[in-house]
Amino acid sequence: MIYLHIGRNKAGSTTLQDFFLKYRDRLLDHGIQYALFGHMRDFCPGVPGLGLPHEIADFQQQNPDQALLISNEFMFGWPDDYTRDLATALRAFGVTIIAYIRDYREWLWSAYSEEVKRGANARDFDSYARWMADRISAWPALSGWGEHFGWDRIRVRSLDSRSLSEGGLVPDCLRALSLPPDLAGTEITVRSNQSPGWMMAELQRAMARPADGEAWNEEEATAAEQLNQLLAECIAKSPNGGMSAQYLTPDQDRWLMELYNSDAQKISARSGTDLPLVAPYELPERPFLPAINHMPVDIMQAYEKKANARQFLKKFPATLKMQPPELYARLRTRRYSWRIFR
Repeated sequence: MIYLHIGRNKAGSTTLQDFFLKYRDRLLDHGIQYALFGHMRDFCPGVPGLGLPHEIADFQQQNPDQALLISNEFMFGWPDDYTRDLATALRAFGVTIIAYIRDYREWLWSAYSEEVKRGANARDFDSYARWMADRISAWPALSGWGEHFGWDRIRVRSLDSRSLSEGGLVPDCLRALSLPPDLAGTEITVRSNQSPGWMMAELQRAMARPADGEAWNEEEATAAEQLNQLLAECIAKSPNGGMSAQYLTPDQDRWLMELYNSDAQKISARSGTDLPLVAPYELPERPFLPAINHMPVDIMQAYEKKANARQFLKKFPATLKMQPPELYARLRTRRYSWRIFR
């Protein structure tokens, strides 16, 4: 048996992968070998790494007494030809495909935040939503997996307590692996790679390059992390630190809800699993499009003071070029300040 957890991204994949790595010895005790695949193959020394479909088949042929588990969210959205080639390479084995999806309203925000966090997106949320419009639906990817492997081999669940066995992601995935849901014992599984709050996200977006899709290099990522820590301190100390922001407009909410429910019904019809439908949020009109210039003034001023402190710049000189003009006093002209803070 080969288990392929294919994602999707921003639907608990990092949480599951962290769990698989941490408890790989327990998985092996239950007859399942966890291996890394694709771009993750060399991620962890001591864990088998497989780069190509035929390597998966070769590995399993050499280890017939144990099942093989692979997890890589990249597989969810890779080209259809790759899925077909993988199905061809694994046709001699029993294969179970494990996939998780998420209410598209939550997924879109999480994907936006992830791209911003890597420095790969400078688009505001509305521009990002338009840019992503053709890639939000999970149906095209899942229909390809169903076509090449057969829908009887595909297990799809939603990150919704109504959909997950035992009410949680990790126990649900363990159930899919035919393992006891309490494999981790009483230890608490921590959600990994969680999205930051809106102020953190918008600071990161203001530091990103133009919307060219290039993530930060190592130096830039380190500088951004230092500046993020400063902002986190300012938010924690401010009475306005809990100020919320609304990303979705009512129209966006309605469109994403309808798209998700339509996909859930199609997936349920093919897979035989009832995916719970979602209801509208009934949002008010969005008061403002979240951006750095809507952060509370006291937080902006406290951050600016910390980020421009001589001691901080001396310790982290690379942060100087990462600071967004909106929060960097030396780069502001009177005209520019009026435009930002009007």
